[in-house]
Amino acid sequence: PACREFRIVTARSCGRAGRPSSRTGSYWYGPGRGRQAWHRRPLASLQIRYGRNRLPVHSSCDGARIAAAISSRTISRPCAPQPIDQICTTPFMWQQAKPAKTFRPAGIAPMPDLDILTSAIQSPNTVSEDLLQSALSAVRQHLGMDVAYLSEFVDGRSVFRRVDAPGFEALAKVGDSHSLDDVYCQHILEGRLPELIPDTAAEPVAAAMPITQAIPIGSHMSIPIRLNDGSAYGMFCCLSRQPNPTLNARDLDTMRVFAELAARQINNDLADSRQRTEQRGRIEDVLARGALSMVYQPIFDLGQMAPVGYEALCRFTDEPKRTPDAWFNEAAEVGLSERLEMAALTQALAKLPELGADQYLSVNASPDTIVTEAFAALLADQPLYRILLEITEHARV
Repeated sequence: PACREFRIVTARSCGRAGRPSSRTGSYWYGPGRGRQAWHRRPLASLQIRYGRNRLPVHSSCDGARIAAAISSRTISRPCAPQPIDQICTTPFMWQQAKPAKTFRPAGIAPMPDLDILTSAIQSPNTVSEDLLQSALSAVRQHLGMDVAYLSEFVDGRSVFRRVDAPGFEALAKVGDSHSLDDVYCQHILEGRLPELIPDTAAEPVAAAMPITQAIPIGSHMSIPIRLNDGSAYGMFCCLSRQPNPTLNARDLDTMRVFAELAARQINNDLADSRQRTEQRGRIEDVLARGALSMVYQPIFDLGQMAPVGYEALCRFTDEPKRTPDAWFNEAAEVGLSERLEMAALTQALAKLPELGADQYLSVNASPDTIVTEAFAALLADQPLYRILLEITEHARV
């Protein structure tokens, strides 16, 4: 989706004698094609035709903006690529200019969120919910549909996880669910219905289903979302209440790009969720079995050559073998830092009565733990003058 490119199907180039010669073929503008210009020889004129039932436009670009920028213009020499929405064409050269007056075939909406989606894909801090919602909104507007949604299959039902339906919220909202027997999803997965249905009345299976008349559904597009293991997670769908005979295979390819983007994000989220579940399980297992122990490092007074106190240090024996800070960091990632620290502090302070009356005990705790009620309760009955509290140096104070 980050590649801005389009196809020129009709062009006229200057021959060697300076006479125009007609050429028809594919000429590309944009990164990743290995060409810095339109063609080796200067183009005398070019014609761009865009729209459904017209010129195929690459599914990763915003065809409406392309048509607005360069439709029916003339150039006569090649140039280096520039962003489409920042240039227009004039005779003899490309020049920087304001965006041209919008040209768009009837019924085709622009894709204003394409740049947002592109930057979101490249950003490591992307919130997955925002990305998926942006994808639904962009593809619904581009295809001119009423409703777009992302569903998940749960116990034989299709559950709406993301919905974009401005003005049609009564038709679909997050949390709504339908039995798979009542919707198109299962039929599409099993091949009884196509992914692209411009007119549901022309598909006997769809026309016979009660939901088609209940909503009603006039046109429908749906792409299965598959997990990395090949199983079906749910569907990426768009629908309108009216038939739309202009929908075609190019539109389905455009939607497939967004569906693949959603599938990639969902697979990443599920992988992160599985990892968090494993991490949480490890920490909870340690807490349940008390699988941590304390060692006490003496603190010597060199003048007296005798220990004046001890530092309590936590040790873990469970797999995986790693340093204590790694265990505590993992506990913090899954929200169990306080519980693990409190378990370690409880063990450490249990040995305080065994120390000499003139010796102290040094313990470690994070800033978040020492402000909790559980920590205050733990120290309530302790001889505080014999406890040295060290704030963990890895945390911000």
